[in-house]
Amino acid sequence: MYESPITAMISDITTEMQQEQDREIMNAILSVGISVDKDELVKALSYDRQQYGKGYAEGYAAAQADTPRWISVEERLPEKHVEVLICTEDYGKNELGFANIAVWDGSEWIETWNRKESIPYVSHWMPLPAPPKEGRP
Repeated sequence: MYESPITAMISDITTEMQQEQDREIMNAILSVGISVDKDELVKALSYDRQQYGKGYAEGYAAAQADTPRWISVEERLPEKHVEVLICTEDYGKNELGFANIAVWDGSEWIETWNRKESIPYVSHWMPLPAPPKEGRP
């Protein structure tokens, strides 16, 4: 499998940083006179790094799952009568136009602000973000 030079360099730097950190921790422990088995300490540090990495990966995945994304209308449509953010094509010229809030009524897109005008050429939609959790300061 191909690994880009930048990825290889980052991997080497990360390994070097971890080894330097291991040396610094060991020197700090030895400087205060604590007797510890070096191999056990390195094993514990390695386990801690794995747990940190696992937690980071899980947290990142959860954050990505909560992040709204643009969904093509060809992929699927939203539930009926639920406000969503839409993106339109510039009247069929295959150029993305403006974003607006609208609802899908089962047969057409209706602008939320006047509920009368249909919107042609909707290409993508996404759920609206959650409102802020904090009120005014």
